[in-house]
Amino acid sequence: MISVIMPVFNAARFLKPCIESILCQTEKDFELLIINDGSTDESESVIQTFGDPRIKYVTQANAGVSKTRNKALDLAEGYFIVFQDADDVSVPSRFQQLRQQFHSETVGLVHSDVLLIDEQDQPAGYYSNRNLDKQRALRYFFKIGTPICGGTVMARKECFENVRYDVELKIGEDNEILSRITQKWDSVHVPEPLYLYRRHSHNSARHNQYATVFAHVQKFLDDYPLEVLIPELDWSKNSSKSRAYAIISLFLHGRGMHLHADNWMKTAEEYVSDQDSSLFVKAISMMLASKYKEGLQLLDQCSIRDHITENYKGECLARLQDAPSALQCFFKSLKLAPHYQEPMDNLKALGGMGNFMIGDITWQKYH
Repeated sequence: MISVIMPVFNAARFLKPCIESILCQTEKDFELLIINDGSTDESESVIQTFGDPRIKYVTQANAGVSKTRNKALDLAEGYFIVFQDADDVSVPSRFQQLRQQFHSETVGLVHSDVLLIDEQDQPAGYYSNRNLDKQRALRYFFKIGTPICGGTVMARKECFENVRYDVELKIGEDNEILSRITQKWDSVHVPEPLYLYRRHSHNSARHNQYATVFAHVQKFLDDYPLEVLIPELDWSKNSSKSRAYAIISLFLHGRGMHLHADNWMKTAEEYVSDQDSSLFVKAISMMLASKYKEGLQLLDQCSIRDHITENYKGECLARLQDAPSALQCFFKSLKLAPHYQEPMDNLKALGGMGNFMIGDITWQKYH
């Protein structure tokens, strides 16, 4: 059986089509756990119009979405867990298509793409997720964000043994819990829009609050040692700490967290231990300031031409629109460290400078 977890807080406007989309699923073996988290609108009235015996309805004083999901996880009786936000919509075959992907005992969760809709049900965009192996998951969550839209997930209940949502996080709580699960379990991506995510003023406002957004990134920095976050470094060398702080500074800058990026760069400068680490940190600092020519010159002065130096030389060259030279640097980096992910990602980005193509021409139908 599948347990569908649906927290509800003042969602009356969109609640009816949401619940209907669950009850009309082609997969019929599920329970729908609706927890009314202290709504003050007509949400309860909407819920009570449904008499389906698969609905289990619980009311509580307002506790927040993470505490509510944790409570629902405790109540869930299914072997699989599905999350559904009260303003979103699932396509009829969603549960069936997700469940079919649990073809191995090592697969812990399955997720899909998302069609974005607005308050008037108008299509507003498309979110294409991706699949990651366990070794790459943490880096992606930290550096880029989530490769998984939390609302699309179906997971084994086992995934949540001793794992619950962090109730201190106001945003990114999905990212944080999924980052822990994907380090232990394999995941499968279904490249179909099985979930319609509604964008409106409330959920957009949450994502525009800098301190709130950074809080879940800070949790990664607090919970994992540098050696885990930046495994490509040779941690037997004294210079590694300064280089790690500089690299993290660059990642934070790439996510728009400029204030914290500056702080990490200052710490990188404090840990400089030799000429090479000084040149590297200064080069990354130039990259933060979009001074790629100066950054490239500093990296060229490094006596250690390892895979990391070659990768960031390539990034500078790519920013300077010298794609052929950048390509050579990325290949050098991969020859030195074949499993280093940064140059592999940079090859993808380099291709995007030209004619970006995908094999599925469905995307072009209404262009």
